Amino acid sequence: GEKWVKTKGLFVLLFSVLGAYYLLPGIGKIRINWVFENDLSNLAVAAYYQNGWLSFLSEETLISWWRLLAFSSPAMEVGALLIELSAVLLLFNRRLAFIVLFAFVSLRFGIFVTTGIFFWKWIVLDCAIGIYLLVASRPKDEFLSYKQGLQGALAKLCVAIFRHGPTNLAWYES
Repeated sequence: GEKWVKTKGLFVLLFSVLGAYYLLPGIGKIRINWVFENDLSNLAVAAYYQNGWLSFLSEETLISWWRLLAFSSPAMEVGALLIELSAVLLLFNRRLAFIVLFAFVSLRFGIFVTTGIFFWKWIVLDCAIGIYLLVASRPKDEFLSYKQGLQGALAKLCVAIFRHGPTNLAWYES
């Protein structure tokens, strides 16, 4: 009914703004050729030396951890980029939105495990939205059709990017 129309509008706005804050760093990473020029293991090493992250581990364990990160860095970078770019999929349907939100949370936990940087507010927000999507009652036409979703997602994300101006978070860890 009318309550769902208001909720649906809120989700279109929320996913547009939230999506912009993930999409813009993904676009920034493409612009600077981040996947091919970056090495995430450098960030983990810096987190240890600058902030003492994982300093409770033995030197041997840390070196093994950094080698694993160096080996898997290209795959992790591609994964991070794809997760950030997946923000355009938030408006398609409830299940896809939930999957994208889960990927966002996974990305944030991965950052925490490797660097100690804890984006807890983003995790709480993404989890709260995901939980709402799971438990809220919903009508059959819950989101937009795929064609409308694509048009709406692109239009709303462009508006959110240029109107609200999320920070372009893209840099090298090397």
